[in-house]
Amino acid sequence: MSFNPMFSNKKTTQKVTENASNVRILGGDKPKKERKVRSDKKFDIKVPLTEKQRILIRRLAKSNDMYPTHYCEYLVKKGLSRKVPVPKEKSEYPSSSPLSFHVRLEERFLEKLDEFCIQWDCSRKKAAYRILMGMINAEGESLYGRTF
Repeated sequence: MSFNPMFSNKKTTQKVTENASNVRILGGDKPKKERKVRSDKKFDIKVPLTEKQRILIRRLAKSNDMYPTHYCEYLVKKGLSRKVPVPKEKSEYPSSSPLSFHVRLEERFLEKLDEFCIQWDCSRKKAAYRILMGMINAEGESLYGRTF
């Protein structure tokens, strides 16, 4: 006589019943919870630049002990929060340039940027570029005494 039913000679005709609580139903009875959005979520804007503008930004960032990307973000935020002179004429927008810096803005700054987009009838990239160039011209004048 064996205690293991596998080695038993007798065949049992017992039906195996599944426990309903162990079976998962696809879709489930639970409603899916929506994921919460972070309150400090940032939106990325890729601002195209010319080679000269990129070099200038790197120099200005180095003189302020910052990385170029953080410096561009700082300038755009500063330009959006204050009424800084923005070039009235549309400067040469380097749309086909592979060179760029990213500007990461929180939602409150993005809303202000969208207001400028509506006012100037342009995209977010062009508005961010225009504000960035206005700030660089203001920074360049204060440091070097000339406009770029």
